[in-house]
Amino acid sequence: MDLAPGSVAALTAALPGWTVAIDWLRDDEDVETCPIVAWAVVIGQPDESTGKPTTSVEPVFIYMGTPYSESEFRNDMNIAARATARVALEVIAPNSEEQADTSESAP
Repeated sequence: MDLAPGSVAALTAALPGWTVAIDWLRDDEDVETCPIVAWAVVIGQPDESTGKPTTSVEPVFIYMGTPYSESEFRNDMNIAARATARVALEVIAPNSEEQADTSESAP
């Protein structure tokens, strides 16, 4: 089966309490917190040496009533902002102030 990069290959429900903090990396905007409802195995770009697709596990969260995987969210926000969106996402475990994962995207 051929899967395009960005395709979701598997999905499992997240335990309650997991959240993602969205920071737009602008001084004038607050950090938004959204609930994580699932975890998705997402197909990435093929490995250059083997040609086989890579995968990653991404949170699926609800933003403004719509479920997004991290890669879908980044793609949609960059399109909406004409490729100028800068956003950092932080996955936060239940009952924890510690950061589980931080990643940043820039145009």
